[in-house]
Amino acid sequence: MTYARIASLRTPEALQGHIDQAGLSLRFDPELAAPASSPLARPFDQDGLRVGNRFCILPMEGWDGTVSGEPSPLTLRRWENFGTSGAKLIWGGEAVAVRADGRANPHQLLLTDETHWPDRVIVMSLAYVGSDAGPDLATIAGIEARAGARKVYAAGGVRNAADLITAWKAGAAGALVATALHAGKIKAGDLEEIAGL
Repeated sequence: MTYARIASLRTPEALQGHIDQAGLSLRFDPELAAPASSPLARPFDQDGLRVGNRFCILPMEGWDGTVSGEPSPLTLRRWENFGTSGAKLIWGGEAVAVRADGRANPHQLLLTDETHWPDRVIVMSLAYVGSDAGPDLATIAGIEARAGARKVYAAGGVRNAADLITAWKAGAAGALVATALHAGKIKAGDLEEIAGL
């Protein structure tokens, strides 16, 4: 099987031919709508929350920090550009390594000691994201023990309301949840009940 570079499919017909050859059922608009009438410009409403348009930025680890793990002017410029891009949602935050041997690349941001920690820290174990395996309690507890008065938030693996309580008992001040919400395994009423504990 050969794989075409998406950038080489320069016309709607070429893209449709590639989709057909792959045996996929995937529709797309052959012409882009004007910005004001684009579906991507429409607000998105879900569970009482409104996002101003359909553009979302999901920053992960950058390749623009210093060798020692500090943000560089390029890191700051990247985040300023996120803010001025017009996207109405920034999903999550920068993926920052907490150990030198855990960096995804030599220029990923790195927490070298507790003086560089922000007030709130998201502990995301990528192997747990979408895994339906429960939160990474050992890592949450380990980071929480080093975080001092800072708030630690769990991310990845949360399956249900019971997992939220378990993460809280491991030291998490809160949790980022996606898969369980999308699958309907956690409801708004569950969150209200937990918030009252």
